[in-house]
Amino acid sequence: MKNEFLMELDRHLKRVPERDRQDMLADFKEHFQLGEADGRTYKELAEELGDPREIAKDLIADYSITKAEVDQSFSNIFRAVFSAISLSLLNLIFVAGPALALLCIYLSLGITSFSLIIVTIPLMIPGLYIGLEGFFVRLFSAMVTGSLGVLSGVFLYYLGKVLYTWTLRYIKFNVQIIRGGRT
Repeated sequence: MKNEFLMELDRHLKRVPERDRQDMLADFKEHFQLGEADGRTYKELAEELGDPREIAKDLIADYSITKAEVDQSFSNIFRAVFSAISLSLLNLIFVAGPALALLCIYLSLGITSFSLIIVTIPLMIPGLYIGLEGFFVRLFSAMVTGSLGVLSGVFLYYLGKVLYTWTLRYIKFNVQIIRGGRT
């Protein structure tokens, strides 16, 4: 029974790198060893632990969140969001909805910032043929829009860092609620 439990847990943890997976499994092996030393059966211990699939979901969510905290990247936050979603169907609404909305808003602001920078090129080219007055008007317009684009890009960079941190906090809070307050 112990080997079956551990094999099934290992199978559900295949997405976790080998070293980290072995660390996770070592805790459960130790649990079985301590339980056996207390005279309990493998079946009792396995029933006490619960379903290996649910345990794996919890472990993967914790692993994804921890990895997203340590190594900040879009792929890690994406994995953390979807690990949290896998814990409960309600998380599809409470995690994916806000995450998707934030992502869409952030991307649209990024596209706007990029557009403000790129629009300086078409503003400058016709100004060369209009004459000196037209050139300076277009030059000023290009400088203003380009500066707004660069400033909004810098703002979005720092906003992205804040949103990343807030998203991780929200996911951790949500996972804690799903688990019923247990850590």
